[in-house]
Amino acid sequence: MTTASVECRYPDSRETLELFWDGARLRIEQPSRRFGILYDTKTGDLVGLEERDAYYWKFNWPEVAAAVRKQRRGQNILDENLPGFPAASRQGGDDGRWLWHFEGGDGKEKTWEAAGEGTRAVEAHIPFLNKADPQAGAKLALWKRFALVSDVVRLVAMREVAPDGIEPLFNSLPADAGCPAALTWMEHGSARNTMALAEFRADAPLKASRFEIPKSYRITDLDALDGILKEAAPPPEPIKGENLAPYNTGEELMPTP
Repeated sequence: MTTASVECRYPDSRETLELFWDGARLRIEQPSRRFGILYDTKTGDLVGLEERDAYYWKFNWPEVAAAVRKQRRGQNILDENLPGFPAASRQGGDDGRWLWHFEGGDGKEKTWEAAGEGTRAVEAHIPFLNKADPQAGAKLALWKRFALVSDVVRLVAMREVAPDGIEPLFNSLPADAGCPAALTWMEHGSARNTMALAEFRADAPLKASRFEIPKSYRITDLDALDGILKEAAPPPEPIKGENLAPYNTGEELMPTP
């Protein structure tokens, strides 16, 4: 089992997120908002734990992604901007593609810099851990799963766990860059924001119940999800034997001759 903390520092606030990973399932805890997330990478099932009210909601991300893609195709929006798509397939869009270059190093860490395309004008500076770190691969994998789940939850549930669009950042890193110890970025010249991976432990003893929904929790609907699925649903089929009059004309439904 793996545990870690993500320390987030923003211009006007800071918080610490707790991560738990067993190789297939990820749990994210956001104590400041009494909110938790369970994500199964094998099935794509995602559960939101509203700890304050002892409620939970759930959805299957592959199924919801298919509905969103269908909806976006009807609006001529690129599917590739959805969380979980390979960075190489992202073309255009505010978070679509990041251009990285090596900025320098001091022997202990290396700094890469990226500027996003589009209107967001985001700059990111990432100091990297020494490549000799034997846990670098595990840390990078945890970063990527955390980023993916954060973007999915923001899109579907409208809950903010991490800044928008961090998943494309991690997926677009050059193969030889290594694993980031921290991510620092600015948007439109704002003050710096920082996320750092801390207290990483690869052999932590965890109970299986850590990845289960508490038995005392009650399921609830996710209004934002209902809206997504409703918009993506096909229109109802006409009743056989009836001729549907044009919408908004005031005409009655007339039987087919």
